[in-house]
Amino acid sequence: QKLEVLALVAIAGRRHLGFWAHAEQIWGALALVDRNVIEMRTGEGKTFVAAFAAAWHALEGQGVHVVTANAYLVERDAHEMGLVYNALGLTVGTTQAEQSLPEKAQAYACDITYGTSTELGFDYLRDQLAVFPDQQVQRGRHAAIVDEVDSLLIDEARTPLVISGMAQ
Repeated sequence: QKLEVLALVAIAGRRHLGFWAHAEQIWGALALVDRNVIEMRTGEGKTFVAAFAAAWHALEGQGVHVVTANAYLVERDAHEMGLVYNALGLTVGTTQAEQSLPEKAQAYACDITYGTSTELGFDYLRDQLAVFPDQQVQRGRHAAIVDEVDSLLIDEARTPLVISGMAQ
């Protein structure tokens, strides 16, 4: 079943993006699907490899978060890889700081949600502070695929996420 899903993603990538899946990308995708960490250099197709694993986990019927380094990559990757996901019948959303609560809820209701670590983290914190369940936007956390993990988990981890507000 795993190889069949990876083959479907490879075919969708070829048809909709003109990408050929190379052996190292397939091996990387297999490792990600098995929840392992992989390292790839710039230009080796990390974004495409992440799409294999995101599709695999999304086809299990639970939400997948793809975490990227900045808002530009959120939009670019969601749009580009969205062509592959849509070909497989999957929905894609993005979460951005300027979105309203209903817009964020809609993005998280998608099969795959792209966001920055900061935005996903703040959305999590806001959900924990919500008084009513309909004020929460995220659904369960089944799988997260982190692009540029060194930047996000080392460099960005130095800055804590803090939310403050009036106490009742």
